[in-house]
Amino acid sequence: MLAANLKEQFKPFLPGLLESLIKDINRDLDFKIVDAQEEELENAEDKEVQSIKLSIKGIEGAKTI
Repeated sequence: MLAANLKEQFKPFLPGLLESLIKDINRDLDFKIVDAQEEELENAEDKEVQSIKLSIKGIEGAKTI
């Protein structure tokens, strides 16, 4: 939205933005989606794990990312 409003004035910001996006793309992430109850059992003691529980329309049961 910001780029669309600034149009040509947004051009100076592109190099920094693209550099940041490329760094994020190349990150090695351990990412998975599992049933919420299964994830709770696996990571009950693991303080290094960050997770989000959600319910997704069309997918049965709560999931954890």
